[in-house]
Amino acid sequence: MNRIMVIWLGGLTAVCGWLTYTQWKEKKRCQIGWVQDSTAQAAVILYIDTDSVLSGYTLAEDKRKFLEERNTSRERQLRTKQAAYEAAVQKYQKELPLMTQREQAKAEENLMKMQQELLELQQRFQQEALAEEQALVLMLADTLEGFMSEYAKNRKVDFILGYQRNGSIFYKNPRLDITAEVVERLNQRYKP
Repeated sequence: MNRIMVIWLGGLTAVCGWLTYTQWKEKKRCQIGWVQDSTAQAAVILYIDTDSVLSGYTLAEDKRKFLEERNTSRERQLRTKQAAYEAAVQKYQKELPLMTQREQAKAEENLMKMQQELLELQQRFQQEALAEEQALVLMLADTLEGFMSEYAKNRKVDFILGYQRNGSIFYKNPRLDITAEVVERLNQRYKP
């Protein structure tokens, strides 16, 4: 799950950076600390704590739980296959002294096939889990980006930054924090 959070927060930071860039590119604004020209207005900047949004958003939590259940199911399937393979190896080792060369070759071929199937299943499960995590990150980023865009238009906000501990924002004024409101509204929109 830590990988999901890192990917999600990275994607969210990229989205916030992109939104910031497009806002600066499209509109004439004041620069930090001084006015560029007499027609420029101060930018309205708010922020969210991305860690808090991720932990407080019910949709994100529901999807995380779903992925955890899927991964647990996959692990059970792998353990079952692994146990069957190990039992077959033990049976082979026990019966080896009594086997003909032909039986021995066939048993070894079956064991190699079982081992190969086990490795393929493990790889498939890893790829599925990664794809599901990436889909979740993209879905959450799209949902949040759409919500933030609408929120910014309705509130006439120029920038909504994403704060995360050890990120690139070193100071934040708590008056500009809209995290609780954003989480509340996101959860109102989400119908499980």
